[in-house]
Amino acid sequence: MMSLEILILVTLLIVTIWNIWQFFNILRRKAPHLFHLGDIESVVVLSDIHILDSIDERPNLIRLLSKIKPSIMIIAGDLFEREHRRMDRNSLRGILLRTLKSISWIREIIYITSLTSHDPILHTDVICMEMPGDVTTRITVLKGGLVHFRSNNTDFYVLHGDFLCRNGAYAGLINLLATTLFRRKLFLESLGKKFLKLEENSWLIMGHTHMVGIDAKRRLINCGCWKSYWRAKATGTLVHIYKGTPNLIHVSI
Repeated sequence: MMSLEILILVTLLIVTIWNIWQFFNILRRKAPHLFHLGDIESVVVLSDIHILDSIDERPNLIRLLSKIKPSIMIIAGDLFEREHRRMDRNSLRGILLRTLKSISWIREIIYITSLTSHDPILHTDVICMEMPGDVTTRITVLKGGLVHFRSNNTDFYVLHGDFLCRNGAYAGLINLLATTLFRRKLFLESLGKKFLKLEENSWLIMGHTHMVGIDAKRRLINCGCWKSYWRAKATGTLVHIYKGTPNLIHVSI
C-alpha cells in the first residue's frame, strides 16, 4: 500500500505538471501574435458562442447585431462547439460560409480561434477570405493571437484567453476562487494585462472563462458566453465599442 508521504508527493507532482501545462505560455514568456486593425468607430466583440451548425442557433444575437450594425465584428474564440480538428483553407472557408451566412451584411469579421479546444486547428497564423452576401464580407481568421485596434484615441486589445490558461473550466475556477476568496474579479484578465505589458489606460477584452464582467477602473472586460454548461450559465452578452466607449450588452438567450 502506498504510504501517505508518497501519495502526497505524487499528488503534488501531478498538480505541478498540470499547472505548468496550463500556464506554459506565461512560464516561457511567449507573446501571442499581434494583429493590428487600425482605427475603428464601431466594433462588436463577443466570444464563446459554441455553435453546432450555424449562427441561426442564436436568433437573439442576430437581431442584436442587426440593431447595432457594427463596422467590424471580432469573435474572440470558441465560435464552434465541436470543430477542433486540423482544417485546410478550403474546408475552413466552407464551414465559415455556412456558419456565418445570416450575418453576411457585416463588412468585416475577425475570428480569433481557440488554440486548445472547440475551434479549427490552422496550419498558419492568418487566413483571409471573402464571403458573398448583401455586401462582400472580409473574414480574417487568426490562429490564437492578440488583436489591437484604436477607437477615439483609446487602445483596445482582444484575445480568447486560453493563451494564458489552456483549460476554460480551470480558468473559470481560478477567477471564481479569486472573486470568492479575495474579492478580485477578472483575475485572469488582470494577469493577462500585466503579462502582455499593456498600458494602464488600454482595455483588454477576453472570453474563455464564461464569467462575464467589466471593470472600468482597471479597464478589463470578459465577454461572457452564449451556451450554458455545468460550470456556468449562458450570459447572452457582447461588448459594443463606439467612439472609444465600451458597453456590455445583455440579451435573453
